[in-house]
Amino acid sequence: MSRRSRSAGAASPFGPAGTPRVVVVGAGFGGIAAGVRLKRAGIDTFTIYESSPGIGGTWWDNTYPGAEVDVASHLYCFSFRPHRWTSSHAKQPELQRYLEATVDELGVRPHLRLGTTVESATWDDERHIWTVALDDGDVDECHALISAVGFLNVPRYPSWPGLEDFGGPAFHTARWEHHRDLTDKTVAVVGTGSSATQVVPAIQPLVRRLYVFQRDPGWVMPKGEVELGDRELARLAVPWRRRLERLRLRYALEKALWGGALFRPGTRRNAARERFCLDYIERTFSDRPDLRAAVTPTHPFGGKRPVFATTYYPALKEDNVELVPSAVVAVTPTGIVDAEGTEGPAPTAARSCRCSRRRRPTPSGRSVACAASASPPSRCDRRSRPGGTGGCSARCAGRRGPSAGTTSRRRAARW
Repeated sequence: MSRRSRSAGAASPFGPAGTPRVVVVGAGFGGIAAGVRLKRAGIDTFTIYESSPGIGGTWWDNTYPGAEVDVASHLYCFSFRPHRWTSSHAKQPELQRYLEATVDELGVRPHLRLGTTVESATWDDERHIWTVALDDGDVDECHALISAVGFLNVPRYPSWPGLEDFGGPAFHTARWEHHRDLTDKTVAVVGTGSSATQVVPAIQPLVRRLYVFQRDPGWVMPKGEVELGDRELARLAVPWRRRLERLRLRYALEKALWGGALFRPGTRRNAARERFCLDYIERTFSDRPDLRAAVTPTHPFGGKRPVFATTYYPALKEDNVELVPSAVVAVTPTGIVDAEGTEGPAPTAARSCRCSRRRRPTPSGRSVACAASASPPSRCDRRSRPGGTGGCSARCAGRRGPSAGTTSRRRAARW
């Protein structure tokens, strides 16, 4: 394929513009911030390449019901562009609007090239130039290359046997199919990572029946999200108070991470956080000993990424929700087989690995959505789980099949 050079002027010291030619890869929060800073430094000779058709990175791709940040809104935003957030933890639509307004108001939009993937970047040591190959056959050249790529926008699809033979529609949470109506449907969410714990309470009031498959329970802490009232909005509209709040949030976050003691079992800080989570389980499930046992982790706090969710545990107690404390090991045209060998009908499936979902039609014609959002094995037990199921919170886990010596039998479905 012939390739066209986009920046021939890059071969001269700084080209006719007198400023370096810069390429930014990714138009999420990082790429947008880089573009704003370049413009403020007087550098307009830059392009931001984004593989998705829109800006936002993970917030462009993850539009599933309930998607929101884990970090407080007044910290999870640009220092150079404050915003009148409507809640303590912004939801995806508000974050997307914030980013769109930022690129427009600060003049970054003309520098965007959307729907274009950077395939490679090669440094020429003699010319002191980066050669950037694009997926449309073009070649760009630049003096400086800024990588602002993320990883929460790339779906990790399950590799369960039989998944491709599933009889109905299927989709990942990072590719949520909004035209699928879950109202009065039977839905199975596979996994209990960050994406699943947001989706479950969001869709629970809509569906007829909701099954949540949990391979391994993780540590869950209430996030404490609240809608901001008029009084709080007025207080944070004062610039110095808004800056002070941002500083307070940053200090609290950084302090918790100092020295790494929070994630070292045996330290006072780690033990205190674990106790906090156990107390939260005890308070929430005091009337449900079955759920209390099922959601209590067996690995130390920090063994894998903690989950921040205020509404997830209460959702598990709703009458139309059932927690299945077992991994999914296979899929049939009409159902899901768990690690115990039990098969249940799943007319509709939605997979969610780090955010994935699937849906399909049941023999009775009812719809069931099955979301696979499996968590990774914890660091402390990964060796004891060869082939352990990977998922939403993990970047590197495989999937666990039936235990050695266990025949995969199909019993009468619990659901």
